[in-house]
Amino acid sequence: MTSGAAAPSTAARPVHQRVYDALKPWTVGRSLNSVYNDGTPVSQEQVRELFAAEDFERLRRVKTLHDPHNLFRCTHNIRPEESD
Repeated sequence: MTSGAAAPSTAARPVHQRVYDALKPWTVGRSLNSVYNDGTPVSQEQVRELFAAEDFERLRRVKTLHDPHNLFRCTHNIRPEESD
């Protein structure tokens, strides 16, 4: 990469977002290919969009039971439920 050039994912993100926004009315809102894993934190809202609501909540319960300290948090991290 030449000096001053944007990283490929940085340059692609705005383009992908425009395509995603344009097609959103005809999608279910879930696409693993649209969330990057380049070291940039992915918001929990973005991760939540990857799954149907009931699947996300089920996975979150499993995560809370088996990984309450969130040791396995790479890629599209589903955070465990917070304890009171």
